[in-house]
Amino acid sequence: MNNISTIIITKNCEGLVKNAIKSAKAISSEILVIDDYSVDRTAVVAKKLGARVILQAENNLGKRKNFGIKQAKNEWILSLDADERLSQSLIKEINTIFKKKVLFDAFLVPYQNHL
Repeated sequence: MNNISTIIITKNCEGLVKNAIKSAKAISSEILVIDDYSVDRTAVVAKKLGARVILQAENNLGKRKNFGIKQAKNEWILSLDADERLSQSLIKEINTIFKKKVLFDAFLVPYQNHL
């Protein structure tokens, strides 16, 4: 699996987080969900799908994302919102890049929200 940690910031995203995690699993060896003490089943759904859930009470999304980056075990970080998911073509492209060991400092991808 690729040396990628995916970080997903959540709060009450039970209905959305499943697809984000499922798409990230296709390229990531680690998925972290940084959850702001959701009152729905966001954390339960994320754990069931194999994500590591870390609870953090923080309204500042940037601080939560940076906290997640510090918790990540891998060199590469993918940041997803709960309403985002990776397309099959992007999954294929990322897997090809890692398989060929192409060197990049960063990788910018187009995105489309599914909210």
